[in-house]
Amino acid sequence: MEKEEVLKVEQLSKVFELSQKGPVLFKDILKKGLKGFKRPQNHFEKPLWSLKEVSFSVKKGETVGIIGRNGAGKSTLLKIISGLMSPTSGRVVLHQPVASILEIGSGFHPELSGKENIFFNGQLMGYSKKEIESRYQRIVDFSEIESFMDTPVKYYSSGMFLRLAFSIAVHFERELMVFDEVLAVGDQRFQNKCMSKITELKNKNCTFLIVSHNFREVANLCDRIIWLKNGELYRDGKTYQVLTDYIKEEEAHEKKLKEESAEDLAAPNTQIFKEEIEEALQESHLKVHRLKVYQETPNEQSGFYRHQAIQFELHFSVLRHAEVFNLAFVLRDALKTPLFGGGTFEYFHQQAPTQNQMYQLRWTIPANLLGAGFFKISLVEFLDNNRSFANYDFYEFEVRDLHTKEDWNPRFFTPINPPLNIEVSPLDNEVV
Repeated sequence: MEKEEVLKVEQLSKVFELSQKGPVLFKDILKKGLKGFKRPQNHFEKPLWSLKEVSFSVKKGETVGIIGRNGAGKSTLLKIISGLMSPTSGRVVLHQPVASILEIGSGFHPELSGKENIFFNGQLMGYSKKEIESRYQRIVDFSEIESFMDTPVKYYSSGMFLRLAFSIAVHFERELMVFDEVLAVGDQRFQNKCMSKITELKNKNCTFLIVSHNFREVANLCDRIIWLKNGELYRDGKTYQVLTDYIKEEEAHEKKLKEESAEDLAAPNTQIFKEEIEEALQESHLKVHRLKVYQETPNEQSGFYRHQAIQFELHFSVLRHAEVFNLAFVLRDALKTPLFGGGTFEYFHQQAPTQNQMYQLRWTIPANLLGAGFFKISLVEFLDNNRSFANYDFYEFEVRDLHTKEDWNPRFFTPINPPLNIEVSPLDNEVV
């Protein structure tokens, strides 16, 4: 049975005309007098297209993440869907009422207290006074700012604003909820509470549109991802594939910016900074000569299969003498979370490395330990003074699963996925 459509966005575009007025100087007014003075005409610059013909739909019960760089049009899209902004062209069709948490303070009257704003928002959403009163204490308890309920919200910190806004939104439930960067609310404990509440509402078949830069939580919550680039819908697909491709592109972009910055160091006004970088690089003791990564049975496709062990051989030398030197490797998943690692600690603890001597570091990732996905090997060098030099993009590889379909979309991406010997069997003479 096809799920009911909650939201449809059709050819949505939004353009901003950026105007630049000439300066009005008081001396010009004095020279020409008030009657003879004319304000300089507006000079319109090139139009800024925040959204360009964006189209998609959302089904009931879906949780859709929206990602993209700053300025990609994410917040503009959510404001138009929430009715806070009009599009230049296109339309938004809402089949259910929407509750939104967007920028700080939106939906609140600054002169009213926290308590008054709860009743104010409840009435705007169509709830009776009795219904609001029945939810009031739960809203206050969840927000954890009870002692500030009688304080005007204009004195609230940004964290207090978002705590109260989130609590109001999830207790005055709507079929469609739109959140912009609310997964960063408060401390880790409160964020976990927010995640649990969203999961609870998802189980009640509520629909969510979420903008967040917290990719781990986006991966765990979202059924699919919409990737906006320069105001256009660049990708709309399964969470893991889109999120992984986005992270890869962002890392390539960051690498390019670093390379361009390094070229700019030749400018005269950055000469001191350049000398500091060269001095830091000279302190590195490590030179990598070769890395070999393989499995017993070669694959025709790129990547490795999880049912076979993955072997690593790293050849390196130590360029300068060091009383204490260690080389460590760290395995990270596609979302850059460190998983495990190891290194030369035990070997070089017994004897200091020999200058210019070639060494081999070997390690094995056992079969059936990693889940399917993309991984990175980072190298970290530890020196006498505990300073470390790290290469977080040293090697990247993909692990495949023979039993996984091409369109797989795990709700919870599990980079570590060892065999658990799971068994299911009926219980004799046990009937509920």
